[in-house]
Amino acid sequence: MMLIHCPVRGDELIPERRIHSLSNTDHGILMRIDCYCGRRHVVRTGRRALQTV
Repeated sequence: MMLIHCPVRGDELIPERRIHSLSNTDHGILMRIDCYCGRRHVVRTGRRALQTV
């Protein structure tokens, strides 16, 4: 279970089966979640990539 914030319904507990996709980016891991409100939300998690000089 994950706790997300839905702009329509507020805080929601979402089970793993509602995860639509995961994408690893330089800005963190993006989770696309199918919410109970009917929308697909994008949640960023994980650490950002380190910038090298």
